[in-house]
Amino acid sequence: MKISNWSNRIPNLKRILFKAVLVGCAFSFVQAMHAGTETKSRDMMLWYRQPGVKWLDAMPIGDGYMGAMVFGGIQQERIALNESSFWSGRPHDYNDTNAINYFPQIRDLVFAGKFQEAEKMADDHFWGIPKGQQAYEPVGDLLLKFDGADKVEDYRRELDMETGVAKVSYRVGNATFTREVFMSYPDRVMAVRISGDKPGRVSVQAQLKGPYLDTATAKPGKLVMDGSWKKGGETNWLIAPVEGRGLKFETAMLAQPEGGSSEATNDSLNIQGADAVTFILTTATSYINYTNISADPAAICGKILSHVKKKSYAALRRDHEKDFRGLMGRVHLNVGDIAMNDKPTDERLAAVRAGTPDPNLEALVFQFGRYILASSSRAGGQAANLQGIWNEAVIPNWGSKYTININTEMNYWPAEVCNLSECAQPLFDMIKDISVNGQEAAKDYYGVNGWVTHHNIDLWRGTAPVDAARFGMWPVGGAWLCQHVWEHYAFTGDKEFLKEYYPVLKGAAQFLLEVMVEEPKHHWLVTPFSMSPEHGYLDSDGKMSYLSSSPGHHPRTVPALHRSKQVAQCGRGFPRETGNGADENSAISNRPVGLRAGMD
Repeated sequence: MKISNWSNRIPNLKRILFKAVLVGCAFSFVQAMHAGTETKSRDMMLWYRQPGVKWLDAMPIGDGYMGAMVFGGIQQERIALNESSFWSGRPHDYNDTNAINYFPQIRDLVFAGKFQEAEKMADDHFWGIPKGQQAYEPVGDLLLKFDGADKVEDYRRELDMETGVAKVSYRVGNATFTREVFMSYPDRVMAVRISGDKPGRVSVQAQLKGPYLDTATAKPGKLVMDGSWKKGGETNWLIAPVEGRGLKFETAMLAQPEGGSSEATNDSLNIQGADAVTFILTTATSYINYTNISADPAAICGKILSHVKKKSYAALRRDHEKDFRGLMGRVHLNVGDIAMNDKPTDERLAAVRAGTPDPNLEALVFQFGRYILASSSRAGGQAANLQGIWNEAVIPNWGSKYTININTEMNYWPAEVCNLSECAQPLFDMIKDISVNGQEAAKDYYGVNGWVTHHNIDLWRGTAPVDAARFGMWPVGGAWLCQHVWEHYAFTGDKEFLKEYYPVLKGAAQFLLEVMVEEPKHHWLVTPFSMSPEHGYLDSDGKMSYLSSSPGHHPRTVPALHRSKQVAQCGRGFPRETGNGADENSAISNRPVGLRAGMD
């Protein structure tokens, strides 16, 4: 895979650790590295002299199925757990079949310049049922309580982004203790190893807790938490209320002590006087697809753990590192003074905020963006959402959904240009889902063929408009997402991929071909009504407005989709379309799409 065609685009890192500040680095600094290198990666290390306290202090790890935040506590370690398919709600059709009755009225109000009236009608009649979607939810926490860790020296907490291993080490008296935590994509488990350099010094109590826990049970060598989503007391207008229960989940963990004793109580495991202990944990839900939640999470967990229970920690780590380094080790960025990595990351951030230059920190941010994508998006899991794969709140910001009017795209901008092409597969899976579900939305809201989606998507693949006109009345989500499909083909040259996803490109283009009309005053070719993502404008009367025909975002997005669709058709060896479809397609890709003056 090529990693030329360097771009100044950066990943979406907000609300995880710190914001990316690297743009436009010269390609001459980027070196493709052999995936099997064993070189210690000082250029991919985050490290600290103290445990994490707040959520954003913790170290993220993930395998695309599961995510975890490792805090590195001394007396008590908290490892916060997520599973990419554990969301609120349950399968649901959001489409309102009455919405089509209001489409021509809203369009005519916009063409007449009555923008506030058009927005009010949209807010009243042109939304999904309900207006909000569902939220990405936390599974719970693995809590580890340690004996004899009162007076600690030489504490260090680190995240090696090339290997995907989080590590904590400290000294108590004459004994040094080490914890290592990673999420293995090959084995679909999280491994936690706790060891000491003096025999018999490891004593720890393990417990699983969570906001949706139904039962927690312990038996010798195994801890299990079963739960299900159900409506809680907290509410937020961006998250639709749903009565009853939804997805089920199970988190199951094996304990493998080396020496000492092991005891199971009602809901915890107690390891005493061991030389070391390895915990192997997995989580699964009842999610099969957006219409079916009948899977058996206990059976899934049992199958996964049965495959790894006789596998040594060394073998688990070896297979994990081979896989993860195979992604992260492809690109190294050497900028500034590498010796700056000898200074704790939080201290470097504080120095930069105070005005001290640190170009090497910018290289670290660049790698953090790649790391977040490699950890949160792998084939078989769900696409990276607003918070990647990490969330601790039952009412997360914006529902931790997929906000496709820029955030989802930002998550995946690094996929091709930063040599992580495989990590985009969950996004393509989601696009294929919504290309099916979005066909009904295209008919129910606009009366046309093809498929449409608006500014938010959830696990249940809702494609109807949601929230409010000033946020959600944006029917070109499919056009923008399809650029990722095209870029994947452009970078890989994979014609089988193009063949598989050509119907997706065609359906998104078909929607636009049929929904676009000539604006009556200037005869521009326009989308009847939409908005530039979450931007308003002052109309000719000085009033704040949001809806307009073909806002400034569309003349860039719409022709790009049609050009991609035309080239894809030729690339698949299909004969060119003839008749009205070909004429209209050519018109959109070659003719300037209308832009209402003063809109953006």
